[in-house]
Amino acid sequence: MMKAKLRNQVAGLALLAPVGLAFVAQPAAAQQQVSAPRITGMSLNADNGLDPGSVLRIEVRGTPGGAASANFGKTDIRVGLRETESGVYRARYTVQRDDRIDPTSTINVRLTRGEVTTRHSFTYPPSFQALAMGAAAASPPGLQAVVPRIERFTTVPVARLEPGRELRYRVHGAPGAVVTLDIPGVASDLPMREAGPGVYEGTYTIRQRDDLDAFSTAIATLRTGERWVMSRLERAFVRDRDQRAPTISNLSPQQGDIVSPVGTTLIAGELDDGAGSGVDPRSVRLVLNGRDVTPQVRVTPDRFEYRADLPPGHHTVDVTVRDFSGKVVSRTWRFDVGQSRVAAAPPGAMPLHLAAPAHGAQVDANGDLVVRGATVPWATVRIRVEAVPPVFGQMLGVAQLVYSDTVEADRDGRFSVRVQPRIPVVPGMRYDVSVMATRGDQAAESRITLHQRG
Repeated sequence: MMKAKLRNQVAGLALLAPVGLAFVAQPAAAQQQVSAPRITGMSLNADNGLDPGSVLRIEVRGTPGGAASANFGKTDIRVGLRETESGVYRARYTVQRDDRIDPTSTINVRLTRGEVTTRHSFTYPPSFQALAMGAAAASPPGLQAVVPRIERFTTVPVARLEPGRELRYRVHGAPGAVVTLDIPGVASDLPMREAGPGVYEGTYTIRQRDDLDAFSTAIATLRTGERWVMSRLERAFVRDRDQRAPTISNLSPQQGDIVSPVGTTLIAGELDDGAGSGVDPRSVRLVLNGRDVTPQVRVTPDRFEYRADLPPGHHTVDVTVRDFSGKVVSRTWRFDVGQSRVAAAPPGAMPLHLAAPAHGAQVDANGDLVVRGATVPWATVRIRVEAVPPVFGQMLGVAQLVYSDTVEADRDGRFSVRVQPRIPVVPGMRYDVSVMATRGDQAAESRITLHQRG
């Protein structure tokens, strides 16, 4: 276990080894002529030291327009380098199981231009040499403040890898750097833009002839000045580990709600897949009263919304959603839209209409709200407000009665009550408002849900 721990530490140091401090040039193997090409520097980095499977990144700087190669000590491993920009030659090499690379030897570099060849030998960074010494080499003083870093390299899972599918990669690391993406055998040096401080994003659309297995072996390179660091993909496109289906919650209107007919009705809900593969926004399907209205639904990875002018009566909503691993969940619920006018109530039924606030509305920052409506003249109207805070001490998700009062409707049946909850206002708090009107042996009730503005 100590050996495994040591190797992990060494790999980390190798990843952070700076160019300027990592190598000491040794005497050239041959006398250079005045016209000979020059080798001015070299760097070596890796994502897992010299262990099998580790990807070595080699960079040589020198006279432009030449042909460069590198040989690892006394092995037969020779890597050709490609000039990716003027005077900069780069290559990658994956350590094989049978490779025997000695970090205490040298790396021999050749640069040929025309008929003249220059050779230089370079030593390995101290962190690579630590593998042979049995201890991790210490970083040079002040190094930690200036070296590049990659904290995470992830991807957004997809339902299926297929031609035409866009893949999204994301890197979290040092801000203000240059980050590129390599997909072995598919694409190299794809730029990743800095979407936020230290957060880089890049995309690639799968082509017909691409090797689908290559996308899970992508490598990100983060460069700051002359120093750079590489990282392998943390989470590949594997979805069989996702054993949890997504959830649909915080429905609006809620089951059994009576919604005001004034204005449009908001049908909405929240989507979540926890630590799973993620909700696929393109899979959301909403059916209202048997009619598919999905094209008019606004969908994000964590929420769906649909607005419509609905007639009074019963309404049924069916929502289906799938995550990227293929797991499907559905929710069905019903709500009612109230009558538009008091006089429009069915014969024998006691009318009750809430004019304000609208169901799903937001409460102002002070938590004040005014409940207005109409019923039969001189009816007794009772208003109750319960609050459900998102986080409130140990009262997580527990409804609390914050207001209760009874008023009398006027001669036209109208009433208006200013509600001031008696608890501290918490952004994201939900208010369940119940209004009940009674007169004699008649009664009517209406319920709405409001949300505290953040």
